[in-house]
Amino acid sequence: MAGAESFDDINYDDLDIDLDSALVDINPMLSVPNPRGAEYIFNDEFQGRKLTWGDRFTWLIGGAYLTGSAMGGSYGVVHGLRSSGVENRLALARALNGASKFGTSGGQKAAIMALMFSSLQTVGSVFRNREDKWTVIGAAAVTPAIYYSQSGILRMLGSSVVGAGVGGLLLVARSMDVLGIRRALPNAH
Repeated sequence: MAGAESFDDINYDDLDIDLDSALVDINPMLSVPNPRGAEYIFNDEFQGRKLTWGDRFTWLIGGAYLTGSAMGGSYGVVHGLRSSGVENRLALARALNGASKFGTSGGQKAAIMALMFSSLQTVGSVFRNREDKWTVIGAAAVTPAIYYSQSGILRMLGSSVVGAGVGGLLLVARSMDVLGIRRALPNAH
C-alpha cells in the first residue's frame, strides 16, 4: 500500500491520550507494577492474611521435597563418584544412578517429615487454641520421634532433641524471613 503510514511513523504524543489510564480502564492487571502489593477483590481478604492449613501443607511439603531431593542427589553424586574411582569410564553413570537413588528417597523422607510436622503443628495449635513458638518447637520435637519410633528408644529420643533444635532454627529463620518462611510459621510470641 503506497502512501500508508507505518506504525513506526505515528507520533503518539500528538494523540493527547493517556495510555496508562486507558490501559487500566481496559484491564486493571495492565497497571503493572503495583507499588501497593497484591490486590484482592474484597479488602477484608487482605487484612490479616496468612496461609491456610492447605497452603501451609503445600508450601512446607513442596519445599521439603525439593530440599531433600537436592541434598540426597548431591550425596548420591559424591557417593557414585567415590565408588567408581577416577579412571573408570562408568563414573558418570554411577554418579547419575546415585543421584536418582538417593535424591528420590531423600525427597520422600523430607516430605513425609514436613507432612508430619505441619499436621502436628496444626493439631497442637487447635488444642492449645493459639499459635506460638512452643507449638513449632513441640511439633518439631515430636515429628522425628514418631518417624523413628521403630528404631529404638535411644534413636527416637536423640532425633527428638535434634528435631527441637531444628524447630528453634526454623523460628530464627522466621525472624529473619529466610526464603519467605515467615508466612508458613506462626508468630513467635
